[in-house]
Amino acid sequence: MKKTIIFGSVLAVLLVAGTVVYQKLGEEVTPSIVEEEVIQDESVETRLAPNFNMLKFEGGVVNLEDFIGEKPVVLNFWASTCPPCVYEMPTFQQSFEKHEDVQFVMVNILGFNGETQQSARQFIDENNYTMPVFHEANGEASKAYGLTSIPRTLFINKKGEIIFEQNGMMEEKVLTEGITALLNEGSD
Repeated sequence: MKKTIIFGSVLAVLLVAGTVVYQKLGEEVTPSIVEEEVIQDESVETRLAPNFNMLKFEGGVVNLEDFIGEKPVVLNFWASTCPPCVYEMPTFQQSFEKHEDVQFVMVNILGFNGETQQSARQFIDENNYTMPVFHEANGEASKAYGLTSIPRTLFINKKGEIIFEQNGMMEEKVLTEGITALLNEGSD
């Protein structure tokens, strides 16, 4: 009888502990917590965009500062070996064609999942993309922006300040909202 009481007590404690752990794990993945994390990733304190060098596909070097001042900038880090990057590229191309008042700077991250200059060039050519596309030079962009994953998109005003940032795949609605914010900032 004593063994039955002890066994029952231990079983009850394990059930209660298991229930508490299960509830805690369930709380960590609720939609509201996930949404808050995404919102925190997207909104950034205004800070200057770090400058870095890029290699032109056709040869030569430019840097981000070459594009800042005349128009606001949409800066995107991508690779043709990154499925979310590939998925979002048509959206960027459509926005590029629609918004002559915004400078698009598409920076290819060499080495990501085996990305090479040749694979990037082939991807751009096969899809007839006409956006300004560059290669990262010596990992400078990755270091300057602390890139740990791609795609990543930054919206930079004419003063060179990052006003909005999207980590992960860009949806058309978010891209449109970011561009609208850039253009509205210039009209103040």
